[in-house]
Amino acid sequence: MTIVRLFCFQCINSVREHSDQVKRINHVALCSLFFFRRQEKQLFFFWSKIRFISPPLGEKMANLVELQKDRTDLLPSNDRCGVDLPHYSWGQGDTDVTVTIPFPAGTRAKQLIITITPDSLSVGLQKAPAPVLCGKLYKVIKSADSSWQIDNGVVTVTLAKGNFQYEEWWPCVVQGEPEMDIRTLRPPAKNMRDLDDGAQATVAKLMFDQEQKRKGLPTSDELKYQEALRQAGPPPVAQ
Repeated sequence: MTIVRLFCFQCINSVREHSDQVKRINHVALCSLFFFRRQEKQLFFFWSKIRFISPPLGEKMANLVELQKDRTDLLPSNDRCGVDLPHYSWGQGDTDVTVTIPFPAGTRAKQLIITITPDSLSVGLQKAPAPVLCGKLYKVIKSADSSWQIDNGVVTVTLAKGNFQYEEWWPCVVQGEPEMDIRTLRPPAKNMRDLDDGAQATVAKLMFDQEQKRKGLPTSDELKYQEALRQAGPPPVAQ
């Protein structure tokens, strides 16, 4: 009877040890999964919100570079992230595209025919045989938020980009017009003060991680993972 009790006691202890080990393994696995998922969300947040701080090419821009790789008719970007052409020039920012078209001195607004729709643009003189610029836009815009003006014979058309959520850079204004070489595009850096608190925290984290890597030290995520392992405790020693 004593032998049976001893055997049962050993079995119960073995089960308890195994259960504790499984719990610790599950705890570490859950911590790891939490941090990996958190890191993934932070990377997605960085990609969608912080890409414009330094101007690396995004996925869409990388696709454009791939499409343009065999082109020999591309033009370099001007200092406004656009292209200077013989009859007009254009530039762009995060939220809009600006087209500048010079007309003869003394040209008035009533002499112009300018049509802006969500997917097309036409700019020209009433009696001219053809518009200076006409065609389907590279991307759909918010026509209600777009506008134009004339000053000393120079027409400036401002097109509100249709997608404010994600950074998007155009290689041309109207499809079929000469395109900008995306590889020459240098978007301006965004000031830290212009970012919200969450974005600033993400940038600070990235800067800390870069400095840690430079020194050969663990990054913030690695430090958190090490802390999770420390709190989980050492694995049980096999008897």
